[in-house]
Amino acid sequence: MHIASIGVDLGKTTFHLVALGEQGKVVVRKKFSRKQLLAYTANLKNSLVGIEACSGAHFIGAALRSQGHDVRLIPAQFVKPYVKSNKNDFLDAEAIAEAVTRQNMRFVPIKTGDQLDLQALHRVRDRLVHRHTAIINQIRGGITHVFVEFDGAGDSGQIEGLCARINDSPIDLPVATVSLHTTSLNQAGLSLEETSLTAAIEDVCYGFLEQTHAGWENNDGAYGEFTFDVVERKITLDFNGVSRTRGPTLIRFDGGDHGTSVSSFALQREQMGRLR
Repeated sequence: MHIASIGVDLGKTTFHLVALGEQGKVVVRKKFSRKQLLAYTANLKNSLVGIEACSGAHFIGAALRSQGHDVRLIPAQFVKPYVKSNKNDFLDAEAIAEAVTRQNMRFVPIKTGDQLDLQALHRVRDRLVHRHTAIINQIRGGITHVFVEFDGAGDSGQIEGLCARINDSPIDLPVATVSLHTTSLNQAGLSLEETSLTAAIEDVCYGFLEQTHAGWENNDGAYGEFTFDVVERKITLDFNGVSRTRGPTLIRFDGGDHGTSVSSFALQREQMGRLR
């Protein structure tokens, strides 16, 4: 039995494999668990293997490639035209096996572990951008500045005060509910979370302090103030009253769709670490 191409349809717990011969006929049709799949492919001759690109495809693709197979990831929209009749897992695997043999097919490169880690960092940063943009948009109704004071002295750090102003006139922060996009290690994609405006602002502050000054809440202590500039759509962090001669410690990011790049944010974090 000569196998020309293999298509693997991935699932949460089960994986469907279909192998095509030189004439394009199905020669193997099997269902496996993850361990069974890797054990089966380890005993096959090196073959052309197609997998529909998704979050889990990079791990399986790397594992199959380490066995000597020629693994290619295909975007889902390019597999769909090859699905015959009613959709099911075996037909999807057959369509993948057929699509992977096309000479003009477009493929997705398999990401390394470092690339997947970087992608995760980008998604965390996107969450922060979504959260702070939602807050800025919520408090723009006439408010020009919001000030948040924090103090890390003692056994635990916490936010001590929060006030809003219109220019130089203090006002009460509106009692409002904010819809925030959040992510979780146990959940793929973004989820919508309803919280109060005050809690959302405090959550953003705690998040930035944790990322830029980890351990600020310990006994060594820390103090400072966040300034939400609603007009300029910026957030400024004054940490531990850094002396004027060495320059202020600032975190600034634009309220638009792009915000501060990961590289510049990492540079700011490194510089702040030297100023502490």
